Amino acid sequence: MSFDSLPPAISRGMRYSRMRVSANRHLALLVRDFFVGEIVYNWCMEKRPVGRPRTTVDDLPQDWKQVIMDCGQEGGSAVEMRCLLALGESAWGTLLEDSDEFRRTVKSGQDLCQVWWERQGRKMTTGADGNATVWIFNMKNRFSWHDKQQVDHTSSDASMTPNPTRIELVAPVVNPKH
Repeated sequence: MSFDSLPPAISRGMRYSRMRVSANRHLALLVRDFFVGEIVYNWCMEKRPVGRPRTTVDDLPQDWKQVIMDCGQEGGSAVEMRCLLALGESAWGTLLEDSDEFRRTVKSGQDLCQVWWERQGRKMTTGADGNATVWIFNMKNRFSWHDKQQVDHTSSDASMTPNPTRIELVAPVVNPKH
């Protein structure tokens, strides 16, 4: 069997174009290319981690819990905590998703932060220096505080009874000329 007698699909894929190869040699090359190709294909299709590994609490500094708690005790925000730990937004989000320990520590730090700001407000009510308007807006923005809203539930006539709804059925108008 010669190389020229092989089907065109095989002969186009061979590296040894226009060389005459004995049938046994050709079969050996096909088998080799098939198995090598399968090994390469399987290696390419393996599930391997792609990109950077996810951040874990093991990647943080030894005293990461203390850093978060100290920041919260001084009124620092979550952004300040993140910056003190030298974490990017995506690493911070990954840690919050993956680690219960990290999530609980951050929540405790945020609670301490709110306590610090509430104490500042209490100090201002007893005469300490500060700007009450700035403090109020800070509390609204940081901790979702909001002004009390009054909702009027009375009807237009001041009674609490709903007005009845009236539904009328009207016959369609028929044009006799059509």
